[in-house]
Amino acid sequence: YGRDCLPMHLPHVDGCNRTHGMPLLSHTATRSLTPTGTPSLSTTHYSPTQYSSTESLQVTETVAPPPTRTPTASVSSTLWWSDVACPTLAVTTTAAGGKLTQNDIRGGGSAVPTWLMVALPPPFRWARDPRLGTHLSFVPVSTAQPSGFGGPWGAMLSNATWERNATNPSTVLELAVPVHRGYFIAVDETIVIRCDAAAVFGGCKGVLLGSFTIRLNTLPAAASALSAITGVVAGAAAVAVVVTGGLGSILEMQALGVFARMPCASARERASTVALPYFLSVFAALDPLWMVVGNALLAAVFGCVHCGVTAAFQRWRGVDAASAWAAMRFPSLTYVVAHAMHLGIFFGSVFALAMPGARVQHYVIGAVGVLYGVAFPAGVCYMIARYTGASFTRYWQFSRKPLPERLLYPVGYWHPAAQQRMYGGMLTNMRGSRVYWCVFQLSVLCVVCLIAAVHPSVGGCHVQYFCMAAVLLAGAGVVAFTNMMRSAFLTVMRTASFVLLAALCVVSAANHLAPSDGGARAYAAIVLLLIAVLLAATVYSVVVWHAEDCHWQELREPRRGVLEALLRDDEENDEETQKLHDMTSQSYASGTTAASSYRPPAPPLQSVTGDTRSDSLSLFDGASSASRMIDYAAL
Repeated sequence: YGRDCLPMHLPHVDGCNRTHGMPLLSHTATRSLTPTGTPSLSTTHYSPTQYSSTESLQVTETVAPPPTRTPTASVSSTLWWSDVACPTLAVTTTAAGGKLTQNDIRGGGSAVPTWLMVALPPPFRWARDPRLGTHLSFVPVSTAQPSGFGGPWGAMLSNATWERNATNPSTVLELAVPVHRGYFIAVDETIVIRCDAAAVFGGCKGVLLGSFTIRLNTLPAAASALSAITGVVAGAAAVAVVVTGGLGSILEMQALGVFARMPCASARERASTVALPYFLSVFAALDPLWMVVGNALLAAVFGCVHCGVTAAFQRWRGVDAASAWAAMRFPSLTYVVAHAMHLGIFFGSVFALAMPGARVQHYVIGAVGVLYGVAFPAGVCYMIARYTGASFTRYWQFSRKPLPERLLYPVGYWHPAAQQRMYGGMLTNMRGSRVYWCVFQLSVLCVVCLIAAVHPSVGGCHVQYFCMAAVLLAGAGVVAFTNMMRSAFLTVMRTASFVLLAALCVVSAANHLAPSDGGARAYAAIVLLLIAVLLAATVYSVVVWHAEDCHWQELREPRRGVLEALLRDDEENDEETQKLHDMTSQSYASGTTAASSYRPPAPPLQSVTGDTRSDSLSLFDGASSASRMIDYAAL
């Protein structure tokens, strides 16, 4: 009886008074009951006679007896050691903190060996078998990693010799953990110690099991430094995106956050990008439902507040809607926030649908989030087609501009400055005819999130990574061959970011198949390259935004000295310019953008009089950028 004794009830003893409750037992050598209530020691042997067994077991107890009776009885029993279920082995190590790590097995710079100890709970004890170690074996919980337990170190561990502990030889066995420099794991490795019942004195029912985990702690200093760098760069990119109204991108850092949250991510990958999931969602540490609901609420609240502030500004200043929109950068900032929240909503939704043990609320909110993830890019394209009314026209004599200006602002397309502030990166990141591709990168990464959120079967992580790499490489090919970005530099940067993300997936797959130090270094190097690409694109976007905001007139308009040359060159394109003029006039005269602060261009002249040049110069001084260019062409 009691938790310090064998986990079973002793056989019924005739003549014992059992009406006063369970006696209090502890381990001593004998059993004796006296009416005074003061325990003394004597020896009683229980000899089994009820069954065919002949084993004699000596039970040691100290009893607080009932005050009225002094029973003494011989009891018949079974071979009841073997009827007791085998206990769980207590596994400990002498490693720092009591936890075995990868560095301990790789040597760790310590000359003192690390010991693995296995202890039996009392009153069990090890048998007096000189070959006791042959009854113990090691079994990995999941698929053995080739450079971990499934490699040479596993064979060394299985062949190591168990020894009795010098302090507790009857209950504790110990083994010196072999050191192997080639040991490398991609994820924490849990190993089960299995022991036959024959190793226990008297036997027991079943087998004895214990386990220990080898934790991954490769390059902790490098992982911490890389995590700090990625966090700082991601923060700078986020600030730049907000300031410029959508120029630049933070989606690459959000993709790294997805990689860190996916089920197949290793501890090293999570440690290298520990801050990035919070750029995916500030609720990344909580349940996936919080990622979906939290991001959706943030986007909705910001959009409502932004719209209300813009309307209040319009009434307070007494300006038209387009001027208020341009001043308050609406809906540019709302789009930027919704764009930044979208990947977290979609990934959290798919993750909630695919997670084990998902409940009804996970399925409902996950399904709604997936539908929103599909509808958002389509809605952006619809808004661009229906409401922006933007007119993209090639620069006048762009090739004749000085080389510094062409390198600084190599867009080749223009649109009114008010629309630049209103719609931001929705339009200015892409080339004119490919403005709808502004959601292309987001759509590609949504497909990657769809794959990353799935829980693969055991040993199937490399397949998942290869599928993600294939999607990213396909996206890189589309960006490169369509040249969709506003400049060749941004096209190269966007293509490079897709390629580097795909390379990360390939390296992660290789680390799952065959972990190595080289794979860890390759992963860190690719992350640093991706950070450099993102930083270059961010700096470039900020410079372009500043130049466009401060010097848009000089960048977009022809100089007076070359007006005659412009007129001569554009006589050949009169018909095409007329079409562009009509399209622009309809755009600005339509109800959707009727509140523009820019005057629509004048109707094309039917004849050219002697003062045509004077009229054109007056138009040059007074009209908007769009009106000037088209009127010059018409003249």
